[in-house]
Amino acid sequence: MYTGEKTKLREYKREDVKLAQCFINDPEVKRLLHPGIPYLYTFEDEQKWFEGLSAIKEKYSFAIETIADNKYIGGCGINDIDWKNISAQHAMI
Repeated sequence: MYTGEKTKLREYKREDVKLAQCFINDPEVKRLLHPGIPYLYTFEDEQKWFEGLSAIKEKYSFAIETIADNKYIGGCGINDIDWKNISAQHAMI
């Protein structure tokens, strides 16, 4: 999808769900989330999020993967897109 020198952005895959759930429950990651998630994020929560992904929304989520070994290392997204005023917010985990 989008490729840099060491990483690339790609669509999320079902096999990313378990590791994404581990990342989002990591205390260092959780501390930086806005708004924060005050409880543990379950595997079922992460599955619901994955199943709700769609290319036709006002949000776009991307998995971040290493080029060297195709390893999923996190995610990012563009949220709250306002096409009229040409603005959006970004998010990373």
